Amino acid sequence: MLDEKDLQAIATLINVSTEKTDQQFREIKGEIGEIKGEISEMKGEISEMKGEIADVKGEISEMKGEIANVKGEISEMKGEIANVKSEIIEIRGQVKASEKLLLDELGYIQSYFEKQIAQVQKNIDELQQYYKIAKLENDNTTLLLKMIETLQKDIEELKKKTA
Repeated sequence: MLDEKDLQAIATLINVSTEKTDQQFREIKGEIGEIKGEISEMKGEISEMKGEIADVKGEISEMKGEIANVKGEISEMKGEIANVKSEIIEIRGQVKASEKLLLDELGYIQSYFEKQIAQVQKNIDELQQYYKIAKLENDNTTLLLKMIETLQKDIEELKKKTA
């Protein structure tokens, strides 16, 4: 069997081994404590991230609402643009119709004034002819009066000679 020395040596070995195991156990417990601390910190960070995710989800939800509103406004604007386009087309048609009426009226007025101008020109030509005739008649009358005066002088001279 084992003597006391051997038992003491075994006890010493067991004590040394137990101390090493205890030391390793304490180190592992320390590492587990550190890991638990890190896990706790991570849980806190995860909790914060969950809050941030909830905030982002809320913002996304708000943005979706705003996008829906903008889409509605765009749809309204498209309708208004379509109305304005149809009004422009209608106004263009009215302008073309008015332009045609104005051109027709201008054509009529031009034709009327051309006839009036032709009539005035005819009247001017007639007045010029009348003026020429009147001038010729005045010239003839003047010549006749001169001839009559000359004849009267000649008659008076003849009367004086015969008298």
